Amino acid sequence: MTMQITREEAISLNNFHKNIGANIHKFRIKHKITIEKLSKISGLKTKTIEKYEMGTQNMSFTVLLKLANILKVNITELLKS
Repeated sequence: MTMQITREEAISLNNFHKNIGANIHKFRIKHKITIEKLSKISGLKTKTIEKYEMGTQNMSFTVLLKLANILKVNITELLKS
């Protein structure tokens, strides 16, 4: 069964991912962590982190939680718009 979403829902979801990515970027810079260092600590590829920060790739809750822990922020801080 395929779930259909409206154009508005797709735009809203896209904006949600961009906000999360911007927050990851903000806290990464705040803690002076390079993408390469975050990649090494998290076990994620640098390209994947770049895509997360741009909001062009979805991430699992587990990855979001892992990044929040590494960046020393509450997960709600990453979800803020």
